[in-house]
Amino acid sequence: MERPLAGVRMWWGVLWFVGLLLSPQVGEYGDTVYFWGSAAVGGMYLWSKYETKQQEAAQDEKREKEARRRDADALKMAQRGQKARAWLGELAKEHPEQDESHRPPPASVVPADSLPRLLYVRDGRGPSSVLLPRLDVATYACAAALSGLVRFVAAEAVEHAAALSLPAHGCTQSRYREADEPQLGEWSDLREGSRPLPETAERLYTVLAWLTGRTTVLAHLYPPAEKKLARLNAYQRQLREWRKSSRYASKPPGPPTRPPGQWEKYLNGLCDDLRALAAELTTLSVPPPERRPALSHAILREDSASEVVAAEIQAQIHTVAACFARQAADPAQTARPFPGFDLHLLDGFRTAEVRNRYLTALQACTDVEAVGDALVPELGHLLHYAHAALVLDYLLEVHTRMPDYARASGEGGPEPRFNISDSVVQIANTLTNINSTIAKVIERREPEQAEALEALTAAVQAEQNLSPEQRGTLLDHVADMAEGMAAPGQGRNRSRGAAALAAITQAAAASGQIATVVREWADVFHRAF
Repeated sequence: MERPLAGVRMWWGVLWFVGLLLSPQVGEYGDTVYFWGSAAVGGMYLWSKYETKQQEAAQDEKREKEARRRDADALKMAQRGQKARAWLGELAKEHPEQDESHRPPPASVVPADSLPRLLYVRDGRGPSSVLLPRLDVATYACAAALSGLVRFVAAEAVEHAAALSLPAHGCTQSRYREADEPQLGEWSDLREGSRPLPETAERLYTVLAWLTGRTTVLAHLYPPAEKKLARLNAYQRQLREWRKSSRYASKPPGPPTRPPGQWEKYLNGLCDDLRALAAELTTLSVPPPERRPALSHAILREDSASEVVAAEIQAQIHTVAACFARQAADPAQTARPFPGFDLHLLDGFRTAEVRNRYLTALQACTDVEAVGDALVPELGHLLHYAHAALVLDYLLEVHTRMPDYARASGEGGPEPRFNISDSVVQIANTLTNINSTIAKVIERREPEQAEALEALTAAVQAEQNLSPEQRGTLLDHVADMAEGMAAPGQGRNRSRGAAALAAITQAAAASGQIATVVREWADVFHRAF
């Protein structure tokens, strides 16, 4: 624009000079007219330049104001986005339903006094009779206890639905920001929404924690009921999605604020589904657990011997039977540990189905142990001991069929296939004797002595720095102690037990595990001898 304007000014200057030369020729007033005309034209020219500058200044000021406004809006949007993101970060970290305060109490049965009792009887299928729950009573007890547990969960669902039923004031007005352009980080002004009142939120967290806890319990104990509870996990996922939503942000703590109507629909739907769940659970029929008989034909592995496998099975039978004997002597006692089983007990069989049936039966005991803290002690012990009776019944049948399995495996031919260490067989026999004697100690109503002997036996078995001969010697000492406790009136047994205790105490100096057991049960041992 500078070069055209310069040309215009040049021609204006040429015309003004020509007019100045010609003005005297026009007449008497020509120069005067020319002067004032030139002045007027010059003034107009100056005014146009002034006006142009004013317009440019006004435009500059307008652009500056617009820039300041955009900067202010950008700063406001940035601050709004920063606050919204901070809210989102805090909301995503909130999980009150996982707090210990919302953990559901241990599950029981309905009616509360409907828990059946086990009936203990003598079983003579082994080398010596053992005390164990009667099988038909145990299977009935399992079905009845699980039915009572399902009814208990149904009653809880009804109670939670009643507590959570949404009154007119169950939710309160609250404000939130919505991301209009999530990719650009643009957030709206505060908008009106709703969120649960604090007391409603606490009830909601309790329900969600209850859902998690009871779903876990039923998944282990009765999966058909767990599948019905699992449908309500959609409410937990919905709440997690709302907390992690990048579209809506509200000020924590507490549940996230949502657009009007969403929380009301969520809570009312949860109440309806809880009532429907309770109705479905009450229609379930829990069948008794299946008894798995031993195979009529099975083969041992090439590196296994029927004598060793039978001795190990017998030792396991007597260990569990000792627990049954203690429970039968004092059924109200629920603080004792559950009977333990060796997962690898039947690994000596080449026929995999023998092990599979054992592990399948044992899985029920493992499931009860997994959720033991979520059940009242009476229910947990009843279920575990009832399932343990099924496992023990299977082991007794396998032990009874061991001669058949040995013949099917080719044992007893002209060329022995196995080279069995005498110490291994002796240890197995000693363990069987110890467990049999512990059962007698239990019958004498001495549970502390029985537990001390079991702990000492386990420590000797677990000590890795012992040779088979040393382990066998120490187990012989434990057997002498057990005899002394089982028949304390016989002086000879008592003196042998005292000598055995002294020998074990001396040997414990080289074994941390054995020393720990001797130290922990020292009072019991010294009172016995």
